[in-house]
Amino acid sequence: MEQLYDQEENHQEVATCKVMGSFKQERLEDRVAVLNEAKDSFTKAKNDFAAKQVEDQMKLLRYQRLLEEELQMPCQELSLHETIHKLMVTRNHKMAEQLRKEFKVPEKRYWWLRVDALAQSADWVELDKFSKSKKPLLGMEAFVDACMKYDAKMEARKYIPRVSPEKKVYCLIKTGLLREAAEVAFENRSEEELNKVLRACSTQDRTVEDQVRAYKQQLGAAQIHVDAFAKAQQDQYMNSERQTCMRASQQPRLLSSNLDNRQFILGQQLEHARRDRGESHPQKILL
Repeated sequence: MEQLYDQEENHQEVATCKVMGSFKQERLEDRVAVLNEAKDSFTKAKNDFAAKQVEDQMKLLRYQRLLEEELQMPCQELSLHETIHKLMVTRNHKMAEQLRKEFKVPEKRYWWLRVDALAQSADWVELDKFSKSKKPLLGMEAFVDACMKYDAKMEARKYIPRVSPEKKVYCLIKTGLLREAAEVAFENRSEEELNKVLRACSTQDRTVEDQVRAYKQQLGAAQIHVDAFAKAQQDQYMNSERQTCMRASQQPRLLSSNLDNRQFILGQQLEHARRDRGESHPQKILL
């Protein structure tokens, strides 16, 4: 197929075939040579992104050979992130940092790798120090997850006091503290979180299950009271608006009545004034 693509000058497919073929090469030098040909084909296809990816892969292979020679650490079949993670687990942090800078690994991804590596190597002291960095890029739930991944429940619980409020119930459930999770969910007045606690309960957690159901009943009763109060407030507001509209509709009629009264009084006052001056009513002039 590669020869056919080459005859058609389909450089994109030629490059793809070469990348796939590189995995069949056992010697590092042969693999790098084939990848270099793939890079050239991607460049001809004007696929700069793929060409850069292949270039980075060749660079990684050279680093991995160096690690095997200097550290006796087999890693040629690993990805970049797996290589950095393995360096961290074996406490070769300086080389891990060098790879991070060389390949521009995002800071947040690097943090994830380091947290997981420290937990895997059971370096709890260093993990605790890392969690207290000045500008942490991960929430404390990441440290809880890493500890639980390697069955270190007691270590995981140490981070719960520093977990953000919105993640606390999740972490309490994850570390098996169901009673505490139920209490926090009730304090948050969150039926959704209470349901999560309920789903986490086993047949041995009857007491917690009963407590959760009691909390849900209390929240339901409180919600009924809140709804009733809200409805009363809404009814009061609607009545007030209705009365305001009625007064507004009657306002023109009242204004007209007041105007008629003022005109009548003014007419009476003029009539009395004429009489006091001895004037008679003005006569109509007949033509």
